[in-house]
This record gives sequence, C-alpha cells and structure tokens, in this order.
Amino acid sequence: IPSVGQIDCATTERTLEANTIADHAVSYVWNDNSTASNLVVTEGGAYSLTVTDNINSCTASATVSVVKDEDVPSIGIEGNEVLNCTTTEMVLSVTSNKSVTYVWSGSETTSTISVTNAVADGTVYSVTITDTSNGCKSNAEAIVTVDIANPTVTIPAVDQIDCATTERTLVANTIADHAVSYVWSDNSTASNLVVTDGGAYSVVVTDNTNGCSSSASVSVVKDVVNPTVTIPAVDQIDCATTVRTLVANTIADHAVSYVWNDNSTASNLVITDGGAYSLTVTDNNNSCTASATVSVVKDENVPS
Repeated sequence: IPSVGQIDCATTERTLEANTIADHAVSYVWNDNSTASNLVVTEGGAYSLTVTDNINSCTASATVSVVKDEDVPSIGIEGNEVLNCTTTEMVLSVTSNKSVTYVWSGSETTSTISVTNAVADGTVYSVTITDTSNGCKSNAEAIVTVDIANPTVTIPAVDQIDCATTERTLVANTIADHAVSYVWSDNSTASNLVVTDGGAYSVVVTDNTNGCSSSASVSVVKDVVNPTVTIPAVDQIDCATTVRTLVANTIADHAVSYVWNDNSTASNLVITDGGAYSLTVTDNNNSCTASATVSVVKDENVPS
C-alpha cells in the first residue's frame, strides 16, 4: 500500500491503493471489512489489508499509516487603539502560532496593515489566515474606534473699551465631548481673558482626550480719545456791559455733553459776575472728558 499525503483542511480524504502481484485473481479485505481494491479514508491512523489468492487461498498482508492534521492556527490582532487627532495612524498586526498566509478584508496579504483616522468610526477590519502546512484557516476582526470630533468655540462680541469701561472680559463659549484646554493669543490658558487694549484676540480650544482643536477670534475696539475744549476770553463785565457769554469751543469725534461749574449744561454760559468759570465736556460715546477754565473780570466801580 503506497504511502499517501496527510489528511488536512486542504485535502479531507485520501485513497489507499492495493498494489498486488498474484498468479490468480485475488480478493481484498481491509481492516474496516471493505472488499474493494482501494479504500477512501477520512481519518488518520493505521490501515491494513489482507489479499487472498482465490485459487490457492494463500494470503498476504500490508499496512500503512495515515496522518491527519486539522489543527487550526491561533490568531490575534494587535495594535488596535483609538484613532484621533493625536494618534492619526496605527498598525494592525496579526499574531499566530503557525506559519501562515494572510488575506485581509481589503485584499492585503501582509501580516500588518496601516489604518488612518480618515476611516469611519466603527470600521471593521477582518483577516483570514491559512496554515501553510495543512490549509486550515482562522479568522479575526478588529473594530476601529475613530474620535476626531472638534470642539466648537465662539467668543461673543464685547462693547468697546473706553474711558468709562477700561477693561472687557472675553469669554470662550465651548461645546466639546470631553474636557478642554485653552490657549489665547497672549498664551494665557484660562477660559476667559480680561483685555485692556483694542485689537484682534484669538483662542485655540483643544479637546484633552482626542487632541482635536478649534479656534475663534474677536476684535475689540478701544476708544479713549478725549474731546478738546477751550473757552475764549471775554471782555470785562462793567456798567456798560453787565453780562457776558462764555462759549465752549469743542472738537470731538462724537456728540458731547457739558457741565459748567454752576451745573448748567448748555454749551454756552451767560454770566453777570466776575470770577473763575470752568467747564467739563464729556464725549457721549466713550465717556472721555476735557476741561477748560476762564477768568472774567467785573468792574462796576463808580467814579468818585
């Protein structure tokens, strides 16, 4: 009985053939009592055959051993981790206790494949390995988690910085799946920023878990321009001219309001007495002020 190859996952049966030389016709009896000249086997083990000459009843025997190997290879996938804005790529690697070939679900035939965070969350990568010695297969899969959700951040507009309000607080309004960190354009790291100057301010917000970030900017106006005011000198008050009008000559970027030292609020002041007169002018938009003073002489001395 010639030896045969092993029974395995690639070849699930073998045919044992009785090679016989005899002077007459013969009959066969295998150890399973079958009587054909050949025996199809699906299990490993020792198989024996007795051949009997049908004329003289003389016999001969032969034995052959068949090996069966259907052990499947072990399989594991290493390297599966969460992909995000920090970990943008990973390598999935197959481990096995046998010499095997590989076929991934994407048709790759290497033991490792690279996966980037461009794939959808929950993407399944499967691999089939085949034992090169017996054709047996094993399967495994890795489910990839991808977290590339950016936080959202806005900085609401604030009113101007001016002479009434010398600072403003910028607030980073953030929506995120995890805790976040902040870096403003001045490198401060609080969620809010107190500013005393005009200009453009920006903040970068980073998700502390997935490393993804977003930014926002806001412009702040600073207006601390003071108005200018002068009160031209007037002639004296006397018996000929008993009143004088003080005129506030003002230059300002916006409308202004007036307060004289007698608490009157017109732009001009009619006076009948000598003395020092002062005026404060306030810009109605930025609350910045300027002041001016003028002295008026009164001479009503009658001649002797």
